[in-house]
Amino acid sequence: MINGANIKRAYYYLKKNGIKNTFYASCERLLKENRMQYHYVEISNEEQEQQKNTQFDEKVRFSILVPMYETKEEYARDMIESVLMQTYSNFELILADASKTSRVEKVVCSFFDERIRYIKVEHNNGISENTNKALKEATGDYIGLLDHDDLLTRDALFEMAQKIS
Repeated sequence: MINGANIKRAYYYLKKNGIKNTFYASCERLLKENRMQYHYVEISNEEQEQQKNTQFDEKVRFSILVPMYETKEEYARDMIESVLMQTYSNFELILADASKTSRVEKVVCSFFDERIRYIKVEHNNGISENTNKALKEATGDYIGLLDHDDLLTRDALFEMAQKIS
């Protein structure tokens, strides 16, 4: 929306970031306002049970890689729970933790599920390097990437497995 406040904001952004970055940021905002809003509808309990009991011709395994660094407990817990609650269960969740504290490790240890693999990374080398540490441990047919505060819908892996099979 073009109004006085947004023009002023764009002016200050321009002074700080230059014309090229201002152009891209403005286009992104204008396009975002015109995009259709996505609305997820939770699948019913009956659909969840049906998905859990579905047998695929090809039973693919997903390796979900998550680099972690000093992740807040509630984010880590919610992310892990969203993966464990999948209606498609053939996956491994590999958490590569480069935290200096044991906060993340304590959260992970509170889950008793053999599909979770915790890797302590000695030095924080950034998201890509920490993800690569997890990738080296992956045994799945397909790789999925999550940030430490992302959530999956219950049917996310089922939908991917269905498309693959």
